[in-house]
Amino acid sequence: MEPPPSPSSISRVSSPLSLVLIGLAAGIVGSFFGLGGGVVFVPLFTLFLRRPIHQSTVTSLAAMQVIALVSILTYEFQAHLHGQELVRWSMVWLLAPAAVLGSSLLGIPLGRRLRGQSLRRIFGLALLLVASRMLGWFGAGSPPSESAPWPLWVAGPCGVLMGMASGLLGVGGGFLAVPMLALGFQLDQHNAHATSLVIVLAASVAGTLRAQQGDDPERKPDWNVALHVAPGAIAGAIAGSMLAAAVPPGSLRSAFAVVLSVFALQMLGLGQAIAAGARLARSRLRGGRVSD
Repeated sequence: MEPPPSPSSISRVSSPLSLVLIGLAAGIVGSFFGLGGGVVFVPLFTLFLRRPIHQSTVTSLAAMQVIALVSILTYEFQAHLHGQELVRWSMVWLLAPAAVLGSSLLGIPLGRRLRGQSLRRIFGLALLLVASRMLGWFGAGSPPSESAPWPLWVAGPCGVLMGMASGLLGVGGGFLAVPMLALGFQLDQHNAHATSLVIVLAASVAGTLRAQQGDDPERKPDWNVALHVAPGAIAGAIAGSMLAAAVPPGSLRSAFAVVLSVFALQMLGLGQAIAAGARLARSRLRGGRVSD
């Protein structure tokens, strides 16, 4: 069972400015990489705002809807200006309904059954998976697949998997949607990002509605936090969408993967162990110098 956060720790880190900055970071990352922002929201809500992990995941789903919607509108506006199609709506109609079912019927109920520590560990492992993909074949710059695109009947199971990850982890499913769209269905990277955000929006709405029906307040969205991060999330989503059209994703991918890895270690409980080991090593070195 997770210890409740102290009021002083919450008030110290959840000032309006800090919430706006959290929204800004999540908006830029979520829009730029097509992930939705949950990979930023959930660790920061849990580690810095000291919210319970269950509440962090469903609050992330609520907050991500703003990022996804604003990003989609910005992508579509840019596509209209250049006479392009960024969102592949044919893929959306295949994947989004399945993602809605996966989020509301599988992800949210499964998340409620898991203990807080188990959910933190699953999320930490998911972050490590995202980081490894970003350092390897995830995103632009990946070697093109030599195999044929996946058959369309695979879209249903893929959508369910995206939705389940969305409801369970509060990440919108973008960390699965982008590589599946880019590598499996062989969409262009920018098309994969924009299409992923529509799926993220659908799964997030469905998951939030299902989570709101629960009785436990620690497993319901914290709307106060979600509303306070919204202004920064809107600004970040616009900035991230514009950057995505101008900056190669590979230029930022490695740095962001390192940040995700740090968050993952913290969620897995390894960050404290590493820090304790470093303090112990320093104390022993100092003791050795004194004895010499």
